[in-house]
Amino acid sequence: MHHIVHAIRSVCRNPVWAVLLASMAWPLAASAACTGKLAAMQAYAGNYVGDKNLLAAPAVAARLQQLPTALRQHLERNLDVAGPIDLIGCSLVLRGNAPHQGPGENAIVSVNLYSGAVTVAIHSRGHTDIYLDQDPTAGSGYAAVPDPVRQWAVLADMGFPYQQPASVRVHAPPR
Repeated sequence: MHHIVHAIRSVCRNPVWAVLLASMAWPLAASAACTGKLAAMQAYAGNYVGDKNLLAAPAVAARLQQLPTALRQHLERNLDVAGPIDLIGCSLVLRGNAPHQGPGENAIVSVNLYSGAVTVAIHSRGHTDIYLDQDPTAGSGYAAVPDPVRQWAVLADMGFPYQQPASVRVHAPPR
């Protein structure tokens, strides 16, 4: 054990090795910065909705306005108890559930920072409805559903990630 500690101390005294070790320890998120239409929104990652309301951000709110009012209210209710906003790949992801209704009433919002597309999914009464935004690079139907939303839907339905679960309905963006 003493030899290992001595080796680490000697390596860290050498400035070349110290810089090399420091660069390897640099956070991966910094090196994998996202670019695109909404790249500046990366600052939302790690925050809670109470600190930075992702749903009220102008780019997201404009897309959510395309949903009927009752659906937006259902989404907000099903995100009332939410964890921190995650950065997965180049997408901000917010998951939550309605108070005291855990796995029965929950929702997810995925914001693609590169394309600007917003995907919303609401799980309610045994069914999951996914609302796709216009993302020309994503394809159509279930294949266009971003991976974080698809994986979430699989957990809500107890299905398989690349097969559309029977309880999942995919809604194309309004034209």
